[in-house]
Amino acid sequence: MDDIYSAVLERLAPLDKGSLTVREAVCDRICQTARRFCDTRQRIQDSGDVKGWTTKMAIYLADRYMSSYRLGSRRGREELHSTLGSMIYRYIAVPFSQPTHLQRVALIEDFLQGFYHKALKVFRQENQLAASYRPRTRLELAEFIVFTERYGKRRIAIGAGRTRALAVLQAQTFSQERAAPAEETAPDGEPD
Repeated sequence: MDDIYSAVLERLAPLDKGSLTVREAVCDRICQTARRFCDTRQRIQDSGDVKGWTTKMAIYLADRYMSSYRLGSRRGREELHSTLGSMIYRYIAVPFSQPTHLQRVALIEDFLQGFYHKALKVFRQENQLAASYRPRTRLELAEFIVFTERYGKRRIAIGAGRTRALAVLQAQTFSQERAAPAEETAPDGEPD
């Protein structure tokens, strides 16, 4: 067993005592994520201490999972919803109108439901999980919550050396799609 895996598994030991299999699977995904992250960062590659950085990243993720786990499923989801909602609040609007606070909150709810679905699909792809995978244990839910927050905060280049969080870009697209006028089409087969 490699040192990074052992360190992370030991760190997760107090969690989800009922299932060593779940802890091992989550530990494996943490290690894969840390390696993938460190392998794609030139600064880390140039440091000469890729293993050290990978270990730090894996421990950092394990600590984040533990924090989310301790919050519990309900409070963890509320925290995630609050974090993402505050990130996108000002970007969720219908152009050329000033929505009320309640209208904006309803739009945020609609957007985030779709965003969570997309995040689950990406989580499955990045971790090579079956299309039917869903977090079932408290530890798996904590893992997914942390992933979703990190996914929403991923920085995407928007040109001229600027970046924007993925959730913000998707919220802007969502708002623009909501504002697009519906195309008028005539029913097929209608006589002139």
